[in-house]
Amino acid sequence: MSKFKLIDDVSVVYYAETIQGKVDFDGEIIEFRYYEDSNGAKNWILLDGKWQLEFDEKYESIFLACGSIQLSKDSKAGEVFDTDDYDDEI
Repeated sequence: MSKFKLIDDVSVVYYAETIQGKVDFDGEIIEFRYYEDSNGAKNWILLDGKWQLEFDEKYESIFLACGSIQLSKDSKAGEVFDTDDYDDEI
């Protein structure tokens, strides 16, 4: 058996995560995916059974909430997100 000693802090050099959820957006049920990795983020909305990268700008606040880590893998059903919190960023 061998021993070793860590001589420097461990750091993340690359990460990737995709979250998927369903929201009631002003009475409209929207299913979304938010993918983020070390190089940036991509957003999709399910429209007519297909994941779309292009969608109405009004949904952008969903992804701004994801990017600010307000809406994340730890979010629970019933949480409410206020689009006014993100309007300045759109």
